Amino acid sequence: VVEAAHRVTLFLDEINEMGTSCQAKLLRVLERKEFRRVGGTKKVKVEFNLIAATNADLAGCVADGRFRSDLYFRLKVVTLQVPPLRTRKEAIPVLAARFLTDIASQVGVEPKTLSADALAALERYPWPGNVRELHNCIEGLTLTVRKTVIDASDLPEEMRGVVPDERSVAGGARLEDAERELIARA
Repeated sequence: VVEAAHRVTLFLDEINEMGTSCQAKLLRVLERKEFRRVGGTKKVKVEFNLIAATNADLAGCVADGRFRSDLYFRLKVVTLQVPPLRTRKEAIPVLAARFLTDIASQVGVEPKTLSADALAALERYPWPGNVRELHNCIEGLTLTVRKTVIDASDLPEEMRGVVPDERSVAGGARLEDAERELIARA
């Protein structure tokens, strides 16, 4: 991965999940700007920018001994705090519109739009999975909704405030039948 990042930016998500042996190797690469391939004998020079992200308290991970303090201070050049999506409701329409356009382009379909009711439901939802959950929701809607305008009734039940029954889905259909239909549509 580091070799592929030569002269570009490497993004490491959930850096706190990295094991301590990998942390030591990453620190070495960052300090020396070189590494040795697995099984190799020759050092490979690399230049790259690094962006690391986490939703964990890295200082707490350092205090608990789960994250190396030397790597923590090496990474802590510029720190940005991005608030969770649930506190940035005004970003939901912008992100949703962008995702609708991007995903439609990727899968080769016409971009869909969200009705006012669907958008209002998305803004009420607490987004425990943050922006990734919104992206996955929009991707699923793009792939499964055949209409050009996505209504609130098209949204997943939890986003409409409906608690699903384990064995059935909207309209009383059996879960297995609904899954089969979604797979066939995809």
